[in-house]
Amino acid sequence: MKNSSALREQKKSFRAILKKIKHTRYADFTGASSLDETEKFTELFSKYTDVVDITNHEQLIASLRKLTKDKDSNDVRLLNQSNLIGTEKFENFAYTRRGYLRPIDSVSIKQIDIIEDYINYVFKQYKLKRTKSDKIFYMFDNASIQYYEGADIGDLRALQLSKAPWYKPKQLPILKDIMPAGQSHTQCLHAMLDQLEKYGKNITTLVASARQVVEIGLLYSQRRGEFATFKNLLPNLKVWVNDTGFYTANEKLIENVFVGLNVKRVDIYNSVTGALALQDNIKKSGILTLQTDLGVFYEFIPTEFVDSRGKVLQSAKRFHAGSVEVGKEYVLVVSNKAGLLSVTTSDVVRVVNTSPLQIQYLRRAQSLNSAKENLHAFLIDRLVAALNNVLESYHIVIRDYLVGYDSFEKRHIWALELSKSPELIDEKILASITNRIHKMLIQHSKMYARAVDSGDLNAPRVHMMPLGGLAIFEKPKGVHGLDLSDDAEVVNKYAENNITRVFQAANVKML
Repeated sequence: MKNSSALREQKKSFRAILKKIKHTRYADFTGASSLDETEKFTELFSKYTDVVDITNHEQLIASLRKLTKDKDSNDVRLLNQSNLIGTEKFENFAYTRRGYLRPIDSVSIKQIDIIEDYINYVFKQYKLKRTKSDKIFYMFDNASIQYYEGADIGDLRALQLSKAPWYKPKQLPILKDIMPAGQSHTQCLHAMLDQLEKYGKNITTLVASARQVVEIGLLYSQRRGEFATFKNLLPNLKVWVNDTGFYTANEKLIENVFVGLNVKRVDIYNSVTGALALQDNIKKSGILTLQTDLGVFYEFIPTEFVDSRGKVLQSAKRFHAGSVEVGKEYVLVVSNKAGLLSVTTSDVVRVVNTSPLQIQYLRRAQSLNSAKENLHAFLIDRLVAALNNVLESYHIVIRDYLVGYDSFEKRHIWALELSKSPELIDEKILASITNRIHKMLIQHSKMYARAVDSGDLNAPRVHMMPLGGLAIFEKPKGVHGLDLSDDAEVVNKYAENNITRVFQAANVKML
């Protein structure tokens, strides 16, 4: 059964986008200006995919510099050249994990209104009461908003809060109080916690990723000098909106943080590209309905056409809302009326339903694949969750991880941050964790098993780190949990600056 409503909305959005950008220089450059938006959708989409390539941000900027012959302007000035990619001036740019500036269109800025309407819906579904004094607290990783070349540059959530109309209730955090923390992630966490401690009694909704919840929980415990839950910090918290995935590996830690509170969890997915999906059914965690009526057009690229760096291959097959398959995994690609055409989100989703169009957020597209092992965050998260279920009886939890690949040794180098010092844990348990990692990956990943069996991948080495061991530096740019640097440079940096216990997994061959 096809999702006729979603497809109808997507057809409308696609035609509107093509009509709006038709006379821009970028549309001429790509060939999109030659398309007749009134043509039958199937033929129109086919012609569009022939002329407009899928790009990531770096490729888009490179194309615009080639088009304008402008090698010197900064990205903000480049993207705001008259009639270059759209008719709208970009007044907001978001920081990304890889350090780039992504243009944010006005529709994306206003999506916080949709999120707040959704929160009202969740409260009604759970039959929870709200008062005028109740506050929503949005967590983000970068406290700085800079004004540059006529534009504001900051974290997406911070920008959305800063642009909220004066007549709307002011939510938290108070930006002027956290902005002095600047661009340091660690300082931003401290500033966030200051606000949580100050306004905690009024906060009934927390919008934060699973990792942010875990990080703020650790920092709160460190300040108190003892393990502390959110019961004292946020005594009236009723709803946690898990902002874009990564719940699995942190499940046990989050359960501990919320002990003593009856917190309802719902999931959302929101990208700087304007992609937005919400959990409509409060009983189905992680099943997200794509919002197909917001002027955003979605394309779906099968993961086999994406390389280990998240780059979509030129030969990639491209699907729209009416042609996706249930159960298949895709990288999500977005176009919008601001003139961004077929820009990859680098996010992998699984389609779980076509009527309505629903997805599960899985992971970032990047992976460790030097030995053709395709080790990615979704697989590691499930592995860590399974290990934590076993380790719980030993009063140990894997709090965080970082994995890289050493080309000289042909093995993965792991750093695991444990909930207590490795010096206090039986060596047999630590050795067992190391061997289980290797064996479980062999069992659950055909590509990993094939790489091991062929001799292209050796058994991993694991650095066991104490609590806070992976928080001593700013997190590496890119995908959380994966060290994509040469020869696991970042993992080794953490290992050198910690007192660790190191274990080598046994070389297990496929039977």
